[in-house]
Amino acid sequence: MNRIIIGFALIIIATLTLTSCSKKNKIKFDDEIAPYTKKETNEFSYKINSDTVRIKSNCGNLKIKKGNVDEVKVTIEKLVGGKSEDKLQEALNSISCTLEDGTINISLSSKDKSNVSSINIETTIVIPKKISSLNIENNVGNIELEGNYKDLKVQMENGNISYKGELEKSNISSKVGNINLNLQQLESNYQYEINGEVVNVNIKVPNKSKINLIGSMANKVKVKDGGNISEDGAVFDISVKTGNAKIEN
Repeated sequence: MNRIIIGFALIIIATLTLTSCSKKNKIKFDDEIAPYTKKETNEFSYKINSDTVRIKSNCGNLKIKKGNVDEVKVTIEKLVGGKSEDKLQEALNSISCTLEDGTINISLSSKDKSNVSSINIETTIVIPKKISSLNIENNVGNIELEGNYKDLKVQMENGNISYKGELEKSNISSKVGNINLNLQQLESNYQYEINGEVVNVNIKVPNKSKINLIGSMANKVKVKDGGNISEDGAVFDISVKTGNAKIEN
């Protein structure tokens, strides 16, 4: 029974982006479901007087990177579809981006969805290089993240996260999805906490990195070639209810 549950859970992870409201760029809706479509691109700029950027999104894919900018730059590509042209512009208008109490909110707030059958939201965010901390909440959608950070916090409901860069400390939690970390540098004082319900964890580390595994998955994490397991290494606290975890060079 446990094998059946795990197998089913892994199928859910693999097909997640096909069943959520957030998909890849250049998507084309089914003509029968959404014969009429309308798209729009909006750009926003926000001055953040802190070393931390907070982002909250309730639907859509997020692509976040660092750049030579003084403000946080947000570009939202919206695509909506339905069986009639009525309400399509209203649906586009319901996808908003605001700055409230220091948090960038990307939200879909449309109440009347009777005439809108398909929605896709792709958000690209460029963050100043001076920002050292990032805090993300995302309900449905994938997160693609690049850049160096001292601290990264991610709380996800359904979606995959991929990260590449140097990261000193992280706290990542997800209910359903894949967590992929490509860590460009690893020091003994770096700490990574990963929690998930139905989640696969894949981590790449530099050659000859020292790894200290703790958490409920400590004895289940697959470390390529045995790795360099050491209590003096960077701490990986991995706890997953259903799924696999592996670390490789």
